[in-house]
Amino acid sequence: MTKLTAFALFLFSLFAIAPAFAQVKFKGDMENIDPARHFPVGWTFPKTLTNEYSFTLDSLVKQQGKYSVCMASLKKDGNYASTGFGFPGRLMGKQIELRGYMKRENVTGWTGFWLRIDGTPAFNNSQQANIKGTADWTEFSVKLPYDDEHATNIAGGVLLSGTGKVWIDHVQLFMDGKPIDQALPKPIVLNKVEQDTAFSKSSGIGHVALTAQQQQNLVMLGQVWGFVKYHHFAVAKGDVNMDAELFRVMPSVLKATNNAELSKAHEQ
Repeated sequence: MTKLTAFALFLFSLFAIAPAFAQVKFKGDMENIDPARHFPVGWTFPKTLTNEYSFTLDSLVKQQGKYSVCMASLKKDGNYASTGFGFPGRLMGKQIELRGYMKRENVTGWTGFWLRIDGTPAFNNSQQANIKGTADWTEFSVKLPYDDEHATNIAGGVLLSGTGKVWIDHVQLFMDGKPIDQALPKPIVLNKVEQDTAFSKSSGIGHVALTAQQQQNLVMLGQVWGFVKYHHFAVAKGDVNMDAELFRVMPSVLKATNNAELSKAHEQ
């Protein structure tokens, strides 16, 4: 595999799989089926991503329960495809582990589980494990360090490069060796900008029949506000919500009848 192809695979697993965040608890046993899609709830069904692979439930070949998910190449020169899950990952912990069972048949490229922690660089797509060929159900594990200060979401799944067929079942997630459902949520600490919600529903500015003076006032306000928003250190630090400040000063700016009053309004 060329470096370009490997990089393309990385980008595919990074962006192409849109995580399904509807469920809070992780379900990787493939038994909770969405009747409309006939695919496990919480797992992507990327039928629009490629016409080179099929993604189906299999009730005959499974590691446990009633179903497994099967991904199979449809052409002799298949490129790559992936399916996966995702859910909010603002949790407390230091290490994420994905464990899952895989059965493979005539894989010519490579296959494996992938795991990604959004908000951090942590990522592993099992390419270095070079899993290929044919093998019965085998448990695999992918571990990543978890930065609970910056992690926002957790996503994972299975990827198949080249041709062949892969089944997955009994997929589990662990935080520091315990089931992910037992992980404690990370307390959300809002900074000063996020706490300033005075104008989150309305600007408080009603209909205004603009005069020439008011138009000039708003032009000056826009110039001053734009400069401060993108250059002031307190704004960059997250201490000032400049969008809220805009609406705080705007009534005084609109009332100004001359440049002296306008200057005073800007000093507020």
